[in-house]
Amino acid sequence: MNKFFDMSEDIQELCSQVMGEETPGLMTMGLNFKYLGTTKQNTVIKVSKGNPITEFMINETQTIIICIYEAAFDRLTDEYKRLVLASAFASIEFDAEKDKITISGNNGTSLSEAMYLKYKEPAVLSIFNGYAAIRQIQEEEKEAKALAAAEREEKRKLKNA
Repeated sequence: MNKFFDMSEDIQELCSQVMGEETPGLMTMGLNFKYLGTTKQNTVIKVSKGNPITEFMINETQTIIICIYEAAFDRLTDEYKRLVLASAFASIEFDAEKDKITISGNNGTSLSEAMYLKYKEPAVLSIFNGYAAIRQIQEEEKEAKALAAAEREEKRKLKNA
């Protein structure tokens, strides 16, 4: 089960820095960004718009929630961290026709054409390395569970002997 917590300050600062450099227009849209860390997620970063209940509970409108799987994010190089964040922020758009904020694409898990044209191969590698980090964490968790089960079985055998 996912557990959420306040994201570490250094990652929040990196988020603000990348947003200011890559998508400075977001800072002028009057959006309220909420940053969360999570212990488990199928992507390194997920961007979502706060629903009406969330906005009521925190007493803010136009809320964008940035949820980062910190264990996987921490395994990325600094360059890849910046590119994953830039890709996620690039998925936040203002739809002038509907006069509302929309989250396009897979919000950080896919690469927009603009991100690819700007960064080319490093942008693609940042996404793949994020998925590789998640798979590595999952494998480590499986190994730890198997080891714990083997230790319990060994203790049970010794106790019964």
